[in-house]
Amino acid sequence: MAAPSRKRCAGQARNRKAHTANPKHRRKVGTIACVQTVGIARSVGKVMDPATGAEYSVDIGIDGGVQITSGATGRRWTAAWDELIDLAIAAGIDRGAD
Repeated sequence: MAAPSRKRCAGQARNRKAHTANPKHRRKVGTIACVQTVGIARSVGKVMDPATGAEYSVDIGIDGGVQITSGATGRRWTAAWDELIDLAIAAGIDRGAD
């Protein structure tokens, strides 16, 4: 087997540095809204974390984005659909089921 070229090694190093798993390149997904923020949302359901017992409500906001509200703090996290699709693609939704 031949040794990899310098060009290939440099390309692999560059790819590792630019990868989204690198903490310097992570993109913030969604936003945290203040407790006082008032918005119109349609409830989808409630979810409980079995490990901690924390309860969250899942809603669809007036803009069509997803909202998750903490039952403990009342803080709301919102994300647009394109951000959720980007998360799904990063998780491997398009990879083959080999």
